[in-house]
Amino acid sequence: MKVFIWMNYPSHHQSFFFQTLVEKGVDLKVGYYEKITEERKKMGWNEFSFNDYEIQVDLHQVDDYLNSYKEYIHILPGYGSSFTRTLCMKLSNKKIKWAHWSEKSTPGLRWYRSYFVKKWYAYMVNNYALGAFSQGKLAELDFIRWGIKKEIAHLSYSIKPLAVSKENHEIINFKGDRKAFMYLGRLIHLKGVDLLLKAFSHIKNEDWCLIIVGDGCDKKKLVNLSIHLGLDKNILFCPSVSSNDVGEILSAADVIVLPSREDGWGVVLNEAASLGKPIIASDMVGASWHLIEDGQNGYKFKSNNFKDLQIKMEIYTNEKISLLDHGSHSLKLFKKFNSEAMANNLINALDKWVNK
Repeated sequence: MKVFIWMNYPSHHQSFFFQTLVEKGVDLKVGYYEKITEERKKMGWNEFSFNDYEIQVDLHQVDDYLNSYKEYIHILPGYGSSFTRTLCMKLSNKKIKWAHWSEKSTPGLRWYRSYFVKKWYAYMVNNYALGAFSQGKLAELDFIRWGIKKEIAHLSYSIKPLAVSKENHEIINFKGDRKAFMYLGRLIHLKGVDLLLKAFSHIKNEDWCLIIVGDGCDKKKLVNLSIHLGLDKNILFCPSVSSNDVGEILSAADVIVLPSREDGWGVVLNEAASLGKPIIASDMVGASWHLIEDGQNGYKFKSNNFKDLQIKMEIYTNEKISLLDHGSHSLKLFKKFNSEAMANNLINALDKWVNK
C-alpha cells in the first residue's frame, strides 16, 4: 500500500506511528508544508532530522509532487489553510485517491466563522474522498456536524511509550513525602490551568501538592493567582522541558490533570497512560473519551467547571481508590491505542474503502 500523509510540520508525537507504518510494509511518504513554529520550539520541541520517507514540500511545486505520487493514497489534514484547500481541489481534479484526517475543529464563535468552509469541505469529502479519519469520538461528531456523510474511521494520535531514565530531583525534593497532581503543557487560557488552581485551593489535604510544568502568556497571571489563593507552599511552577525529558517529569507525578476548556486531542494523556498514571481531564479533551474510563483509571470532569474538577481530585486525596490499580488500567488503555493498533486501523480502513 502506498500512502502519502500531509502534515503542517514535523511532530515527535507522530514519528513513532510513521515508523510503525513503514515496518508494516506501507510505502510511506510524509510531506511537511510548514516549519516548526517558534511557539512549539519554546515548548521544548526539537528540530528534526528527516527519515528517508519524509520531505519538506516546496509549496510552489505541489503539482510536481502530485504527479510524482499520483499512485499514492493522500491523507489530508483538513481545510485549515489555503494550501490544504488547494491540495484538496487538485487531488480531486486529478482523480487521485485521498482521505481526510484531523481533530475536531475549535468550538464557539470560531466554529461558526468557518461554517461555510466546513460545508464546502464536507462536500469535497462526500464527493471525492475515500472516507474520513477522526481523531476520536468528539472529532467524529464534529465531522457529522460539518455534513460529512462518507464513512468515518477512528485514527487517534499514538506515541512511543515513554521511557524513564532518571528522576527530576527538583520535583522529587519539592514533593518530599507528599503525592502530587501535575499539569504539563502551555500556560494559556484555553488550557484551563486557572481552573486547576481554583480546584486545588479548595482541597484540604496537606499530603498532596500541585506541580505546573510549562510556559506561556498566562504564566505570570497564574503565578499571581496561586499566591492569591494561598498555594505558594503547595505548588511548584517548572519551565517547559524538551520532549526528551517529558518522561522523567511525568513519572514524578501521582495523578496527571489536563483541565483544558477545549482540546482537539491532548497527547499528554497518551504520555501519562504509557507511564501507568491515573488521569483527570475535561470532557472537552478528545483523548479523555478514549484514554479515561471513569472510575477505572481516572475521571472526566465538566469543562470549565472547577467545582466538578475539585470533586474528581478529592476522590484521590480522600484515598477512596488505589492509585496503583488506576495506573495499571491506564497502561491497558494505552496499549489499545498504541501505534500498532492505529497503524492497523489506517491500513484496514484504506483497504476497505479502496476495494469499495
